[in-house]
Order: sequence, then C-alpha cells, then structure tokens
Amino acid sequence: MVVQKAMFQAAEFCRVNGKDPLIPSVLHLKDGLEDKLQQWSPPREDIIKCNADAVVEVENGIAGLAVVCHNGRGILVNGFAFKQSVSSVLMVETLALRAAVRWAIRNGLKEIIFESDGKELMRVINKMVSLPWRIKPLVLSIWELRKAFSFCEFTYVCRKANSLANWEAKWCPKDMCPFYWAMNLPATL
Repeated sequence: MVVQKAMFQAAEFCRVNGKDPLIPSVLHLKDGLEDKLQQWSPPREDIIKCNADAVVEVENGIAGLAVVCHNGRGILVNGFAFKQSVSSVLMVETLALRAAVRWAIRNGLKEIIFESDGKELMRVINKMVSLPWRIKPLVLSIWELRKAFSFCEFTYVCRKANSLANWEAKWCPKDMCPFYWAMNLPATL
C-alpha cells in the first residue's frame, strides 16, 4: 500500500510539473486526412479527459474494457474496468467509449474530451466515415448522450498515449484489477 501511494504521488508530481511518464504523446485526427504527432498536454483546468480502451483475449472470447479520467492538471480522478463478451474489437471499443460517456454524465460533467486509440471508432464517432451496422445502435446512443455536454470532443490517440487505459483493459479479463481500480491503484502503477 505504501509503494502504491508513493508511485501515485510521484506520477502526480510529474504531471503537475509538466512531465507525464504515462502519456508522452498524442496523435490527433486532422481533417480526417492525416495524423499529427503532438506532445501530450492536459486539457484546460475545467475539462476532464477520459481515455477509453478495450483489449480482446481471442482464446477465451473475453475483452477487458477500461476508462481512465484525468483533470486539467493531469491528475488521475477516476478509472474503472470491466469484462465483456466479444463480438468484435470495434464493438468492445465502442462499449468502452459509451461507458466513459455515461460515467461523465452521471458525474455531472459539462466539458469533456474523450480519447481512444481505436482509430476506426473515432472516425465513425466524428462522422468521417460511414456508420457500420454492427455498432450503429451504440454509436447513435453516444451521439445522443453527447448532447448532455456543453463541450464534447472525441479524439484519436496513439496506443502509447492511451497506455494506462490499455494496461487496465489488458489485465481486467485476468481478474487482476477491481472495477474501480483507481480507488486502489495497482502496485505496478
């Protein structure tokens, strides 16, 4: 427990001082045509960034889905992970994103940025490509839910920029993290 607290405080210190060891860079979709590499930076002070990810274990048909949320100073404010049966990678990525949107609404957030390393999903959510029928109900739900926010942005990020959500999603199917893991950080973080 002491090690967990020390690691969390060290990570928080790095973020507050402009150095984020977990999220060094971000790829943004620019006009749907090209990716632009940028250094990760926290949002404005009044905005929360939620990263969502899903990792599929093909051999047992289970996926881990995770959501990680940081405030404007880059400090972890919440995170949760859960397991889901797999129908497709795109489906579980969409479910993870919808879980993030629902969490934000339940917590009364009005200005938010959602990030995912699911490039195809972010292109669909931002209406850059046609809507695949398999995820249509979920995407329509996300489009409807986003109306609850005064500011809402959906951004594609590289896997490295989504590393914490990816790590949690990877270990969730193995029962290595509780649902609200952010309240009891894993020793490796």
